[in-house]
Amino acid sequence: MDNESLECGTCGLIHEARKCPGMDTDRMRARFDVLGFGGGCVVVVRKSDGAKGSLDFDNSPRVYRDFMRA
Repeated sequence: MDNESLECGTCGLIHEARKCPGMDTDRMRARFDVLGFGGGCVVVVRKSDGAKGSLDFDNSPRVYRDFMRA
């Protein structure tokens, strides 16, 4: 993939491809319904289209990124 700007399927922001800054908890909860947590990832349903998948997260500071469709 080239470095064109596009809307990120994870955070919903327009930024350079492969450069997702991630989301804080409030932004993640606005875009996803949480089904469960475990081992550095969270299982979610994306509100915009009902897609199920997972997000990776860092603990400190808490940042969610890299939506992977199931």
